[in-house]
Amino acid sequence: AFYKRMPMREYRFLLNNESEITLEDLEELLLDNEIQNFDPVAEAFKAYDPEDTGYVAPEVLRGMFSNLGFGELDQEDVQILVDTADVDGDGRISLD
Repeated sequence: AFYKRMPMREYRFLLNNESEITLEDLEELLLDNEIQNFDPVAEAFKAYDPEDTGYVAPEVLRGMFSNLGFGELDQEDVQILVDTADVDGDGRISLD
């Protein structure tokens, strides 16, 4: 999980005190959603940019891959990921 500091009560709230959420439950939650100017990609990016720098730090990449069970990344691995995801050529992973 990317939100390690999220209190359990928030998880329970999001899941309506259920251990799982069904597709029907999710559709019902989203049906009357009145959120405007919402960018889901920008919101998801926040999980990878906890310091709100606008970039994904190499340490975050290492931690993310480790937490997902892919093991430790060395500098070369991190550089390959950055080079692959760096769309604007500034040497960093960003939304821009």
